[in-house]
Amino acid sequence: MKIKIPDSLLKKYYVDWGCRWGLTRERLMQVIYYMYADSPNIHIGKRVYMRSLQTIGSVHPDSSLSIGDESVFWGKSNICASYGGQISIGSRSLIGDNNNTLCRNRVSIGNYVLTAQNLSIRDYEDHPIPPRERKAQVSYCIRQYNPFHDPSNIGLSPEEIEYFDTYWNDKRYFVSAPVEIGDNCWIGHDVTIMKGVNISENSIIAARSVVTKSVPPNCIAGGVPARVLRENLDQDDPEEFWKNRPQT
Repeated sequence: MKIKIPDSLLKKYYVDWGCRWGLTRERLMQVIYYMYADSPNIHIGKRVYMRSLQTIGSVHPDSSLSIGDESVFWGKSNICASYGGQISIGSRSLIGDNNNTLCRNRVSIGNYVLTAQNLSIRDYEDHPIPPRERKAQVSYCIRQYNPFHDPSNIGLSPEEIEYFDTYWNDKRYFVSAPVEIGDNCWIGHDVTIMKGVNISENSIIAARSVVTKSVPPNCIAGGVPARVLRENLDQDDPEEFWKNRPQT
């Protein structure tokens, strides 16, 4: 749906990060709320702030997206739910630039969650491991999506074409498992979170980690694949934190 922005919205100019329309912050959010007002499967809470119109990617009619109150999205993102996928983002969370969340099962991000840029979350796998089948899938995609492909050089049997015609719309072909990020977690930049992972409350994931297994609460995890590096963060003395801060 194309939306014509009234001239009255363009009077006060504020060129925001990721948005080139010159809208004020208030007007930008008015446009976003208006865009999704008639979407029964998309809920945006009160006083949410998105710094770009390119935040919500695609949410299929049989899927859902829910965003809690007062959460902030720092820049462009690609948040997509399809084929029954359910994405929920809690209240007062800060989501970094270039968040790439692809959901066909369930992705849950709690309250007070802090994520840096380039976070990738995917709760499913959709590419075959056997080399022959994977090559056939690539050939099928070229046949479907490249308008300049050579029809005589596709190398697919009629049976393979029929198989992949139903592949993308049948959840039986996908290996999926829910992803959960608990309250008050901090996810560093360039982190990848795989299907079936549960990052429990108050935990921290170090930058550039690949998280393939669940992480217990109150710990720091990092690496490829990520492993627990430090535990019992809830036992740290908050007075020591403030005492050791540089004095101004």
